[in-house]
Amino acid sequence: MKTLLARDPSRLPRFEAPVIVAIGNFDGLHRGHQALLSQMALLAGRTDSARRSGTLVLVSFHPHPAMVLGRAETIPLITSLRQKLELLGRAGVDCLYEMRFTKELAAKSAEQFLSSVLLDQLRANTLVAGPDITLGCNRVANAAFISDFLSSRGCRLIIVPFVGEPGAKIGSRRIRELIGRGELSGLSSLLGRPYILQARVVRGDGRGGKILGFPTANLGPTSQILPAIGVYAGFAQVDGKRYEAVIDVGVRPTFGRGPVTVETHLLDYNGLDLYGKRIQVAFLEKIRNELTFKDISALQRQIGSDVDHARLLLAKTNVKEAWLERYC
Repeated sequence: MKTLLARDPSRLPRFEAPVIVAIGNFDGLHRGHQALLSQMALLAGRTDSARRSGTLVLVSFHPHPAMVLGRAETIPLITSLRQKLELLGRAGVDCLYEMRFTKELAAKSAEQFLSSVLLDQLRANTLVAGPDITLGCNRVANAAFISDFLSSRGCRLIIVPFVGEPGAKIGSRRIRELIGRGELSGLSSLLGRPYILQARVVRGDGRGGKILGFPTANLGPTSQILPAIGVYAGFAQVDGKRYEAVIDVGVRPTFGRGPVTVETHLLDYNGLDLYGKRIQVAFLEKIRNELTFKDISALQRQIGSDVDHARLLLAKTNVKEAWLERYC
């Protein structure tokens, strides 16, 4: 299904009851978020055998509250808006209500926010949240306060337990840190899928195919966080087809340092050039750090070794990982 993206409160449709709501940024849509979505579907009466019923709505914010409140200059995303909508559609979410976050909104009390947004605009029957939910100015309203307030207004709060090992809550901040360090091999246990970059292919300097013999698809600008500099094994999908891939995130020190780029060599790809096409690149595991080579021949030998290494890793992944067919 397709998830509706709504930003203007005056143009929100009238949702079919029961209206089940969750509030947050939902960056990454990790397994903790997925647990909320599953509970929302159950509360709406949706099962594999039941007819579609109720409405699932996520309330999110843009820009990120930490940026508006001066806690961070930028927050690189785990999932782009396009990815988020695709994942929400698969999860059966009917609407993503992306509110513009301002200092005026941050100054509202929990009662004001819940009354105006949850009850008046969305006509919600249920709010679903994690145990650590806080709302309102300075986040002073906790789960007990929110539950009491909603109960007095004919609504209810349902708490979903944390997902993950005790004392190790799955969270977007933790996932960003792992991506930034290049520690990607365990991310599927947190995200429920590999880390995937989406971008358009842009023209590079042409060295990959003409000089090195390993043509690459160069990813254009993205709002998503880039993994740490290094060489990775993964998969790439373009035009609906999936290819094994070796992915280089780096500054090309052998040719003189430049800006950080993401270059993807698609194994066994013999098609036309990919310029302008949208590509998805899934990172599975880091192969090595970026190195400086004394000459082109040494670099070519290393890339050949990287390809062999990637094939071995990905052959095992093809057998074990069910998410490949679903996400890449």
